[in-house]
Parts: sequence; C-alpha cells; structure tokens
Amino acid sequence: MNLSNKVALVTGSRSGIGLGIARALAAAGGNVLLSGFGDKAPIDKLLAEFRSQVSVANSGADMSRPAEIVGMVGQAARELGGVDILTRSSPVCARATSRAASSSISRKNRNRDMP
Repeated sequence: MNLSNKVALVTGSRSGIGLGIARALAAAGGNVLLSGFGDKAPIDKLLAEFRSQVSVANSGADMSRPAEIVGMVGQAARELGGVDILTRSSPVCARATSRAASSSISRKNRNRDMP
C-alpha cells in the first residue's frame, strides 16, 4: 500500500491501537495528524519519530467538543493539506466525533485544490 501524498487524521493516536494505526499509515508513506492527550515530553518524542518518515502534526483536541474537532480538521488542512483518511480510535463520543469530523472534512476538501 502506498499512501504517499495522503493525509491521515488518527484520533486517540498517542497510544494503543490508535498509535499502531498511525505508525502503519506513516510506514506506508501517509502524512499523519496525531491526536490525543498527554504530557509534552512523550508527545515530542512521538513527533520526532514520525518526522523521520513523514510530515506530521499534533492536536490535543477534545473529542467530546465538536468545535475542537472542527478546529483539528482545519489544522490538518492548514498544516498537512487536507484529510484523506479519518481513523477514529478515541473512545470518547464516537458518534459526535464522526459527524463533526466528516462534515468538516467534506467542507475542507471541497475547498482544496485537487491535482
């Protein structure tokens, strides 16, 4: 699988299954927006790990707050060029997360220059 020039937004990607998914996507060449809570030092270490392979951004958006989810999608658009892949690994408010992120991604992608 080649994900070069694709952007993945992975919620809950600071540990566990979400981190495993983010690593697999990066290994396939996908740029990644990591999302989740945590202390600065471990987050910086993860960012350095990903930066050695792909472009990466980081968000501490709270998945229980739709406005923060929309902001996270906007961040992905600004810093990485959009969102092609959405993987929801955060257990918090799964339905609200999917609705807010999918709606925001659709708006951002409509406004994105496509090759």
